Amino acid sequence: MKTLAQKYCSLLDKNDSSTPFGKTKATALLCLDWLFADKELSQLALNSEDGVLQSLDLFSHYAQLMQQLSCHSSPWLVDSILNLFALSRAGEDDVEVHNHTFAYHITRYYRDNASAQQRATVRVSNRAFLCCFQAALCQRLRDKVKLEEEHMHRVKVFQPCFSLVATGRCHSQHNYPMAHDLDAKWFNKRARFYLLQIIILHSIHTIPRCEEFPERIKQRR
Repeated sequence: MKTLAQKYCSLLDKNDSSTPFGKTKATALLCLDWLFADKELSQLALNSEDGVLQSLDLFSHYAQLMQQLSCHSSPWLVDSILNLFALSRAGEDDVEVHNHTFAYHITRYYRDNASAQQRATVRVSNRAFLCCFQAALCQRLRDKVKLEEEHMHRVKVFQPCFSLVATGRCHSQHNYPMAHDLDAKWFNKRARFYLLQIIILHSIHTIPRCEEFPERIKQRR
């Protein structure tokens, strides 16, 4: 799945991020959401420079796609979104939500559960669905970014060996990998490490419902 996610993310990189949420974006988001589905985000690498950057690059794509989707004003008008969430149009004012799906779960407060359990699909108004849809995606992204932050706080591979910096030699055994080749290549990787995290935070900041950005900035300092 990681290889498939990388393939679709490379296709996204070739296109303008402002393009409509089409099949390529929907497929990429499906792969990335599966890749980062577990509560521990075990796919985020911690112990190698290239591994960390590769993981963060994929996660930044995931955050940006989630941001674009959660800010969509009319998801029921886009076929790729309908297919992604197993939705169907039901006239001009409603959507049909299929049982045992993510959309069914997030709209549970807007339907009659007793009668809904007897049917394969239930109708929800566009307005009610949009409210549930945006809130659920925002919360899902916030939870994932919070876990990503916790993981990245444990990354040490971009920290220079202080013994090497001070004396020109490494005199100690490290409990975790540290940088010893402090050249331009290392500096560029370290800068990219922080820039990718800024991109991820920006995805949260641009969602109206996500109001914890100032607190997250304080945590980063």
